[in-house]
Amino acid sequence: MTSHMDLDRIQLLRDLQDHQRKITAGLPRTQYDPKTQRIRELEAALRDVKEALEPFASEGSRMAEALAGVPDDTRPLRGFDITIGDLRRAVLAFRKASERDV
Repeated sequence: MTSHMDLDRIQLLRDLQDHQRKITAGLPRTQYDPKTQRIRELEAALRDVKEALEPFASEGSRMAEALAGVPDDTRPLRGFDITIGDLRRAVLAFRKASERDV
């Protein structure tokens, strides 16, 4: 035989479960037009890329300092058609991109 207190506990538990279901159900999703949705996806991807590249920012600054006094036409990597000027432009482009906010 169940007591009155047990019935109260059961009812309280059911009320709590109902309340939790309402909270976890969430709000209906906002539907964006395809163009806006694509823009949002690209912005999220850009944020992810920037976060992934963040640890390399200090290395890029160090490399820019190291390349400052080297002539642009010097080829640092044997067998590759890359010049110091190319590397300098790449470092500057990276710094410029990493400073922009999404």
